[in-house]
Amino acid sequence: MSVLTDSLNKIMRWLEQNRPDYAASFLPGLSDEEIREKLANVELELPEDIYELYRWRNGVEGGEDLKSTVYPSMVYMPLDEAIEYHLGIVEIDILELEDFPSIFKLLDANQVDIYSDTHLFPFLRSNCDFCAVLLSREKQQHSPIIDISDALDLKMIFRSLTTMMQTLTEYLETGAYYLGKDNFLDWDKEKMLPIFQKYNPGLSFFD
Repeated sequence: MSVLTDSLNKIMRWLEQNRPDYAASFLPGLSDEEIREKLANVELELPEDIYELYRWRNGVEGGEDLKSTVYPSMVYMPLDEAIEYHLGIVEIDILELEDFPSIFKLLDANQVDIYSDTHLFPFLRSNCDFCAVLLSREKQQHSPIIDISDALDLKMIFRSLTTMMQTLTEYLETGAYYLGKDNFLDWDKEKMLPIFQKYNPGLSFFD
């Protein structure tokens, strides 16, 4: 079992024990064939991490009606919905956005050319904010996780989907994330900081 799937399963076990209503909202995973068929109109390649995520579960249904999610205020979108949002932003020239060069500064030198004409693929959303991966000309194992604000400000917030889920898993296991008033997910920044830095060295802490 991969590190990513192991982390996702640990998160699901926590949800089943602490937020069974949210755990029950996850849709069954997709086959590789189903994923490829749905991605037929996506020109560039998604990282393998995202394929693994959607093989595990195909997002959630009714996410807006739930009181919280594992990633605060974010909804894990079914693949069809994620593709719709991607196609809606695909015309944006992200290379011209002010924050995009700063993302490249955080990548290894040999990764820059891979993403030189890339687009963003959002898979988590909260109103007008998104978390996205970078698409590439050739499939990669991982992609950095990019936060997109409603003003199109961009920030790399996790090294990869794998490190994101490792981070969130340890937040839950250590009590850095916990259920607060009215069953909302709350957090302790002091506990979160060393965990974030452990899995995402070189990045600014993102809570």
